[in-house]
Amino acid sequence: MQSAGDGMMVAEPRHRRRLYFALLGLYVAQGIPMYLYAAALPAILRDGGVSRSAIGLVGILMAPLMLKFLWAPLVDRAPLRLFGLARLGHRRSWILPMQIGVVALLVLFAFLPPTNMWIALGLGFCVMLLSSTQDIATDGYATERLKAGERGRGNAIQGGSVAIGVVIGSSLTLYLYSQFGWTPTILILAGLSALTLLSTLLMEEKPANAAGSEQAAAVAPASLRAALKDPVTYSVLGFALVYRASEGITKAMEKPFLVDNGLSLDVIGYLSGASAATAGLFGAALAAWTIRRYGLW
Repeated sequence: MQSAGDGMMVAEPRHRRRLYFALLGLYVAQGIPMYLYAAALPAILRDGGVSRSAIGLVGILMAPLMLKFLWAPLVDRAPLRLFGLARLGHRRSWILPMQIGVVALLVLFAFLPPTNMWIALGLGFCVMLLSSTQDIATDGYATERLKAGERGRGNAIQGGSVAIGVVIGSSLTLYLYSQFGWTPTILILAGLSALTLLSTLLMEEKPANAAGSEQAAAVAPASLRAALKDPVTYSVLGFALVYRASEGITKAMEKPFLVDNGLSLDVIGYLSGASAATAGLFGAALAAWTIRRYGLW
């Protein structure tokens, strides 16, 4: 009994570490394309002579991130059943094809001119739509798997992962672009995004069609109508929309401002990478400690 108990005590931390590493990879996967378009691309466009007014349109690409609550119930309610994907599990059936789609679009973008705004915006919107849908499934997986006392740690993993995504999607992209040009840079980025697919191997899900599936009958089906009847929804939406909207308005113009002031793209990459790594990772750790000690409020 003692040894069995000890075995269980050892197995539990390993089980949780697997979950944490899965979430780390999944959230990094979302950060890479997001900050390629939101942070690196505006600098590249400005360096290529695109006007500031045209670059301002890049902010539109944040729309799927702000409006994803509209189709979130669909993702939360059922697995994606195309091509038998439901056998992978509810959340993984959405995450895997969305990430593969992002990688494919990045490869396509690598062979197209980045300064063509119609191409940049069209492909960017598709990438953000896929990445936002993946985010819904990832958040659902995190919510299901994290225990109540682990939510602060999970949120810190999310924040830290986004900071890593900023470093790769923005800083590394600008450095590589200044050294090797557009096509090699985006192909390298697509390869790094493809590597994050390995995190899906760490996910623990039963086939969505299996009887007795984990969330099964105990949880009411996700419903946008039911959510809109809950007053808490509006306070959460207000908080989220203000945060995302302000980021979307300013993010696209940060790097062009630095380009106009004579900074090279590799220097901009160093500056943004240092600030993102410092503020993002430190902020994520501080938030996890604060929430755990004092609660969310």
